[in-house]
Formats: sequence, structure tokens, C-alpha cells
Amino acid sequence: MQKSKIYGKLISFVTVRRANWLFKASVYHDKYVMIVAINVQTAEFHTKYFSDQNEAVNWLEYIVDKDTTEFK
Repeated sequence: MQKSKIYGKLISFVTVRRANWLFKASVYHDKYVMIVAINVQTAEFHTKYFSDQNEAVNWLEYIVDKDTTEFK
């Protein structure tokens, strides 16, 4: 099993899959969040930066929900 990696003030979490999306998240100074997302079916790609962890979580939920509702 992969583990999160810590580089000084940067924590890089393992890649996770939700629906058709792969997400990689990193947190810097316990505040700034960067998320890289790629859709495994369409190759749609996003890189997003957040200064609020709750905003990052809300964006992840939005992307996954949008993906699953488009194909129902």
C-alpha cells in the first residue's frame, strides 16, 4: 500500500479514484491545497489551487457529482 509522502512543509497524498476521476492532492504549510484531476475516460485535466481545505473538498464533490449525473 502506498503512503503519503512528507517533504518538509509539503504533504503529498496517494492518488485516489472516484467515479471516472483520478485525484492527486498535496497540502503546503497545512493551508494551501493543490489538486490534480484527470478523467480516465475523456482525458479531461484540471489543476486547481485552494487556500481553504473546505473549498477543495467542495470542488472534488462537485466534479465527481457532475461526472456521475451526466451519464445517468
